[in-house]
Amino acid sequence: MGHDLDNVWVDRLGALLLNLCCDRVAALCHLERRRLSRAGVRAGKLTVIHNPVDWEAVLAMARLDDLSDRPAVLSRYGLNSTRRHLICAASFQPRKRQDLLLRAFACVSNDFGDWDLVFCGTGSTLAEGQDLSRRLGLESRTHFLGALSNQNTMELAARTDAVAHLSCIDTFGYSMVEPLLLAKPALVTRVGIGYELEQADVATVIEPDNLEAAVTGLRKILQSDPQVLDRVRRAPAFVRERFDVNKIAQALLDLR
Repeated sequence: MGHDLDNVWVDRLGALLLNLCCDRVAALCHLERRRLSRAGVRAGKLTVIHNPVDWEAVLAMARLDDLSDRPAVLSRYGLNSTRRHLICAASFQPRKRQDLLLRAFACVSNDFGDWDLVFCGTGSTLAEGQDLSRRLGLESRTHFLGALSNQNTMELAARTDAVAHLSCIDTFGYSMVEPLLLAKPALVTRVGIGYELEQADVATVIEPDNLEAAVTGLRKILQSDPQVLDRVRRAPAFVRERFDVNKIAQALLDLR
């Protein structure tokens, strides 16, 4: 039913069609199941089946077995290996809220002078993000790398220090899940799969569209709060267990 949360009539029409035409309705996450229920999809038809994560492929792309090439990889993207880097890999569009991350980073940047902010992606709000970075005085500490392949993104993320994804709307959110496999401190919002990550306590999860919450969460991430480090230790096993391709396939077969 897409990302249009404000069109109630479209949601209700979609729910009516699902009730009439479908035996079962799979939601990608708990929050999507709740939205479908509010729209009118019958509870007996609803189940949650997450998107699968090919965690072996993600780890292969990240090349975690040897991180000694960190300076060379960072240098390839114009990043200084003597600094620490917070990465956000997402297309530039309004719902991804790169602007919120920039504003939150501006609020804490003086206290964490050894950190830089790295964006991977392109899209309709890229120029706005670059302009906001300049207006906030972050131009020297913000890096816009453009669109990268999945492999290059995973390789780079594995050699940076933390991840943030502050989207205000998502139906799943691979950008929230995949970095957890890399054992990176992650700041994400309570959208899409964020609810499950919060319940498992494997990421720092905050309310979306909330600058104060973003600043508080970002401080915890950048200062390596002990609770954050505990989440990092448990996160990879959680992703492998919860989103394994074979387990998701079996869950789909069990719908019969």
